[in-house]
Amino acid sequence: MDIDRVMTTKVCVLIVSAMIGGCSALPQNQAFATAAGAVIGGGAGYAIGEAIGGKYARIIAPAAGVVVGGLIGNQIAQYLDERDRQVASKATQDALDTPMPSDTSENSGQRTTIAWNSDHNSGVRGRTTIVNAGYDTSGRECRAAEEVAYVGGREIKEQVSYCRDSNSGAWMKSA
Repeated sequence: MDIDRVMTTKVCVLIVSAMIGGCSALPQNQAFATAAGAVIGGGAGYAIGEAIGGKYARIIAPAAGVVVGGLIGNQIAQYLDERDRQVASKATQDALDTPMPSDTSENSGQRTTIAWNSDHNSGVRGRTTIVNAGYDTSGRECRAAEEVAYVGGREIKEQVSYCRDSNSGAWMKSA
């Protein structure tokens, strides 16, 4: 095992541990969903880091995957299985990473939406829509997202705000 993989593993374990520790105040099923989302996001992030290559991509991408995976592991994730949480997490990450259209008259009002469908649960689908973008008082890029899942004919909707971490560039849920 090379030093980058050891470092990546340590970073992911640290982030997952912190997220799981923060879940102690959540109901048990929601805490499990958050933890599972973090683990799945970490795995997806690691795969992305491997695909991107480069010295620091192996560290940053898994951390970003853990963070986004943990964020998806809130209200919506308690209704989804692991595979569907992974697909929903990727849709959110893709929506956050999509450049916003320029504010010209022809693009005014356009929103970035990434839809997803379960590949094994009939009727389970969702979408993430970026509804607002801007900067917070410290100059960090922030985006407001509407995350929606349809499960068994029920619509589950959350409004979530994310800001880029100034050090890692990862999207973090903001308060």
